[in-house]
Amino acid sequence: MAKLSDVGHEITEPGTMVGTALYVSPEQVRGTNIDTRTDIYSLGIILYEMVTGQPPFKTANLNLLATLYKIEYEQPTPPSELNPNISPALEHVILQALHKEPRERFFDVQEMADALNAIPDISLQSHSFVLPSLPRAVAPIKLMRRYRYMLGTVLALCILMMIVLIGNSTYDQFHISILPLVPNSRGGIDDVIPTSLEIAQAQRWLGNQGFIAYVTCGLDTQSQASRAREMRDFAENYGVNYRVYNSALDSYKQLTLIEQARIEGARAIILCPLQPSILTDSLTSMDTVGIPYVLTDIIPETTGGIMLDEDNLDLGRLAGDSVAERFIKTGQTQPNVLILDYPDYSFSDERAQGFIDALTTRLPSAQIIARDPVAATRAQSQSSVADLISNGRDIDAVFSITDTGAYGTVTALDDAGIAPQTVMVASIGGESVALDYIFKDYYLAISVDVAREAGSHAALDALVKRLGGGDTPQIVNLPSGIVITRDIMEEQSASETN
Repeated sequence: MAKLSDVGHEITEPGTMVGTALYVSPEQVRGTNIDTRTDIYSLGIILYEMVTGQPPFKTANLNLLATLYKIEYEQPTPPSELNPNISPALEHVILQALHKEPRERFFDVQEMADALNAIPDISLQSHSFVLPSLPRAVAPIKLMRRYRYMLGTVLALCILMMIVLIGNSTYDQFHISILPLVPNSRGGIDDVIPTSLEIAQAQRWLGNQGFIAYVTCGLDTQSQASRAREMRDFAENYGVNYRVYNSALDSYKQLTLIEQARIEGARAIILCPLQPSILTDSLTSMDTVGIPYVLTDIIPETTGGIMLDEDNLDLGRLAGDSVAERFIKTGQTQPNVLILDYPDYSFSDERAQGFIDALTTRLPSAQIIARDPVAATRAQSQSSVADLISNGRDIDAVFSITDTGAYGTVTALDDAGIAPQTVMVASIGGESVALDYIFKDYYLAISVDVAREAGSHAALDALVKRLGGGDTPQIVNLPSGIVITRDIMEEQSASETN
């Protein structure tokens, strides 16, 4: 039987079965991930046996394979069929604890204790339990008075053990040792994958009410919305609660949302930083009280949080080098280039600077005709490009730090009657709409695909690992970006066809 006295400290490893086959859980039979709810299952078996006189899955001659089959696929006989004196409420608690799917069982010992506490004649607070009488006619074995006394004593000890666990879990919930980060230490996404034990510890830390909060930059683009959804999916997979707080590209609103999330019970935070210069107090406060957090970008002054590094300077260079390559092939060495920027994004300046460095290194005569600092949304970028066109400015290329800015650019160029092949548009993001434009050769020629999903996974992984007491690097290097052009898409399509 999995050790009830060490929930979250010595969780049985997946693929192993401790004790007799009668007491293993369905997930142990399957060899899949287990957590503290495996111990809930074991306690359910004990309660079942105490009130019926037999384990829920027993076969003739204790045949191992038959027993394991029953555990994985068959439902236990309702305890009331073996002992009519069992109350419906107690039967419900036992059967919920024995559910095949861990997520359908009680979340933790506290929840199961609350359910037992609500049943008449059972009081964990007074440490007493009235054992329902077992009719001799349905008793699998004769329960003599001495055996009944011993049976009741064993169950009382089990319940006392629950009380100790409840008390310890309440204490441990706020005293799990979160290891300090080594400043500027680096690692890859594989270095932040949590173990089964760390996942179980993280679940205990968060409990039923605690959660991981994701404070976004916004949710009005495919990339931003997809990241929020991906994190939700990963959180569900880990069995931890998760909430999204939308900053809507408002850096001051973001400060309020960080505090709101903490007030509502966030015990860990993932933050897409909008304006790093005004986040210092919020980050310092989280460091002081020990709230782990992950930043989706690098903020150099940060000492207490994990940061994801997608190397925005390099993403910009990839775009700039690709644009320069296209102009060189056409013999155009002095292109007029517009850059759509948004300084409130922490990654904005690096992406723009990387683009400029790569472009001007290969095309020294290239002209940056404007660098618009207010182009975060489709409408803003559309307005910026339309204004330049109406003022008679010649534009040969437009670079946007996000795909969203490119969409507004395409609309402005189309509205002005400018042919798609006349102006080259490049951006960073690799969103599906951008790829569709590229494939159709509709203004957008280049998009640098970022490792968004890997970043989403790394953010959740790193927090769960930290909450579970694991060691992580402070800076997590994400996979490099990939340049997407129509030629590359056609080559990939041909390769898949062959």
